[in-house]
Amino acid sequence: MIGAYKTRCAVCELRIRNLLDGAHILPDNHPNSEPKVSNGLSLCALHHRAFDRKIMDITPDYVVKVGEVRIADADQAAVRNIRDFDGKPIWIPTDDRLKPDRELLRTRLELAS
Repeated sequence: MIGAYKTRCAVCELRIRNLLDGAHILPDNHPNSEPKVSNGLSLCALHHRAFDRKIMDITPDYVVKVGEVRIADADQAAVRNIRDFDGKPIWIPTDDRLKPDRELLRTRLELAS
């Protein structure tokens, strides 16, 4: 999966391979989950953890959505590395077969509501 993203985080475009993970959009135990590239994203460790914990999400239009988590302005690391990506498009593969599945992203957002 990480190769589909040209070895970069879809959110911040970090390119250090050892800090990248394949993140599931829908977890393996979800009935609509399939083990395919379109059910995943290449994310750095920080954005993967934020994604898994619903601190940030990705909309079906491939835009970062930071949740209601309170990030103090004084926490410059969190502002710079999470909050500042709110509303920004993610980097996606050019091959349509490898792009994140919009329906899976929609389902994920509905589960969070």
